[in-house]
Amino acid sequence: RHTQRVEDLNERIDKLLIIIRGMWALMEEQGFSAEELVAKIQELDMIDGVDDGVARPSVVDCPSCDSKVAPGLASCQFCGAEIRLALPDDPIGHL
Repeated sequence: RHTQRVEDLNERIDKLLIIIRGMWALMEEQGFSAEELVAKIQELDMIDGVDDGVARPSVVDCPSCDSKVAPGLASCQFCGAEIRLALPDDPIGHL
């Protein structure tokens, strides 16, 4: 069971890497520099107020009952409504 989970995580990482490579190639074609990329990464890292190189999930509002839902939950702990964190047109939201 743990072996399958590790294999699944490795597959997700591989998918993310190819997405990142594609995004960086598009950015370079548009004239963005590595320095601009690093600055944006640092800006995004500070959204949670901690400069640690990690994106931490935040509390979200339940679309059904408007309660605060703890980070990482797939459904509201109060009413059971599904929590969708990715936008419908988000190309990496299914990973």
